Amino acid sequence: MKTDLLPYTRFVRGKYWYFDRPGLACPLVGEYGDDDFMAHYNELCRISGVPGVAEEDKRKVYFMGWDGGPIKIGLSDNVRARRDMLQVSCPYDLIIYAVTDGGLQGELAYHRRFRDHHLRGEWFERCPELEAEIDRLSTHQGNDDD
Repeated sequence: MKTDLLPYTRFVRGKYWYFDRPGLACPLVGEYGDDDFMAHYNELCRISGVPGVAEEDKRKVYFMGWDGGPIKIGLSDNVRARRDMLQVSCPYDLIIYAVTDGGLQGELAYHRRFRDHHLRGEWFERCPELEAEIDRLSTHQGNDDD
């Protein structure tokens, strides 16, 4: 399974690997997205001469879905534009439930936190813990769409 979260990474035989060109691979340390993993990933990017993940990732983590349906935990510079793009292929009216800072690291942390409720890609089954986090974010930051 190839991941679409970080360039040059793939999940092979139970581990995440860094591939910067055909035939050159290195297993990554730590759990996907944790501090050790990201440090190792960024170091391999530096050695390979390609951009890694910036420490100051200004993108927003969003929680989006429809009434009673699953929740998408995603990442975007412009959450409203992202919703509009996704709406084209969704038969239900998409609702932006919450938006917070965090960039890729924040998104990956939420994916790890709710992994027991993972459905596919960035979609997660509704559960009390996920809904409580959405309520917490909505209460503390308002529901700013971008």
